[in-house]
Amino acid sequence: MASVYGNAAITICAEAAANSQCGIFKSANSRRGFEVRLPANSPQNSFEYDVYLKAKPLKSDWDFHIGKRAWVLQESLLSPRVIIYTAGLVKWSCRTAEKYETGQGDAEDYSLGFVRFGASKKSLLFPTTGSDHDDDKLTQPLALRGMEKMPFKPKDYSDYTSQYRELRRCWYEIVETYGPCQITKAEDRLPAIAGVAKRISALTGYTYLAGLWLEDIVEGLCWYPSGGTQTSSKYVGPTWSWVSLNYPRDILSYLSYLPIHHHEDFKVAEDIKIEDINIKYAAADEFMRVQEGSSLRITGLCCGSEYTVEPLRYDNGSCYEWAIYMSGKPQFNFCEDNLDVRGSPADRKLTFFRLGQSLSAHSEVYLLILEKSPGDSEKYIRAGIGVVRMKTWEQLDLDFWSVQSFTII
Repeated sequence: MASVYGNAAITICAEAAANSQCGIFKSANSRRGFEVRLPANSPQNSFEYDVYLKAKPLKSDWDFHIGKRAWVLQESLLSPRVIIYTAGLVKWSCRTAEKYETGQGDAEDYSLGFVRFGASKKSLLFPTTGSDHDDDKLTQPLALRGMEKMPFKPKDYSDYTSQYRELRRCWYEIVETYGPCQITKAEDRLPAIAGVAKRISALTGYTYLAGLWLEDIVEGLCWYPSGGTQTSSKYVGPTWSWVSLNYPRDILSYLSYLPIHHHEDFKVAEDIKIEDINIKYAAADEFMRVQEGSSLRITGLCCGSEYTVEPLRYDNGSCYEWAIYMSGKPQFNFCEDNLDVRGSPADRKLTFFRLGQSLSAHSEVYLLILEKSPGDSEKYIRAGIGVVRMKTWEQLDLDFWSVQSFTII
């Protein structure tokens, strides 16, 4: 479907329709038709003219349905031109601009539905030298459209130019929106974003790994979910990838990439080494579904599972923040929200693995939280992500930390 929408001349979207029975013209409502004509004159120039006033759409007018569906996101990003019928008005979006029938353009306040990423994001995915409306671009294959300014592939993956950085950030922001989107079949989570992933890969030469990228795999591990997530009942991907979680429809959920969410650059810990990555693909296309047995082996500084906890804060009689101690010495604080599937660290044997740090005035250290796999004591699963202030980290007794290797499935 990615090639269908990517090669379409124009896509028409019924954004406010809850289902196929609702129709497309819901935007013809009372607010949309509210218009006032006022006569006016200019004493300086001695002529008269008419001024038309129209009600500005409120955010409450925007009743998004289709924008909550996972498949729709890549369809909107890959479509060259989209006409969107919302509950409040009609909107135009292409790779160079966004316009509304009210005359407003590039109004980010309204970019919350079907097209949640404006022209700035699309121009990163499809850089062009000419107008997006050139007729010859309508007939170009998807793989060629907008490739005139494609940067050269780096000689090694440490060659991060600003354009590569922006593309990585673009991907993370897309994933933040895509993760909690509703999908009927959990196993379609990767296929439903495959078209966008292929586009990023074509522009950068990066290697795709079940929702993450080999060239920035450590930063890619720094995702943070919230809102009652659970591990998917069906295998969708390895636990170290955001695709492995299920986001309930009846709970407000979100997914954040910590460095991107905090608008910070990321520095990988100097002792980290990627030993091996093994992805078992369900088909020849590496952008589609993966099978059980996919794994990541990584070496770095970690704090073992022999810790004790001390409750710090309670909410409605239940503790949600603890202090972590090693041999009676305080290490750092830990919140229930740090876990992908919530629970007390006192009831689980967790291992804290340093990934790296953010580069900002209020620098933080990011810790990958691991626990042993229930089915294989030699392997680990991701349990969450931790954040420690740099000031706290610098005061830690690192005698309790050591460099170890882990196989994460």
